Amino acid sequence: MKGLTSRLLVFNLLLAVFPAGALFFLGTYEAQLLEGQERAMVQQGRLLASALEGRDLAAEASAVLERLGTRNDSRLRVVDEGGRLLADSALESSGGGASAGASEPGPPSPGPSGGPSG
Repeated sequence: MKGLTSRLLVFNLLLAVFPAGALFFLGTYEAQLLEGQERAMVQQGRLLASALEGRDLAAEASAVLERLGTRNDSRLRVVDEGGRLLADSALESSGGGASAGASEPGPPSPGPSGGPSG
């Protein structure tokens, strides 16, 4: 009987320890995913910035985003120093084009969980 009791005790302890370990691992995993996503977004921003020459940002940004088309699954927005929206990949891909006189960038697009990304 002593062997069965100790086995049941070990089994019950494992049942309590594994979920706690899994929760700790998920927190670490989420942090790594967010860090990777942030690095990718910074890299995309740098690539877009290097593609723009700075003469006529609205026209250049629209042309670059139009050339990208559906090859990019991220939403890219180009704003001027005053915060006015010059180009938006969501508008470019829908065929609407970005207006050079838009007043503000607008709300953030929803992330995978349905809430605002960022």
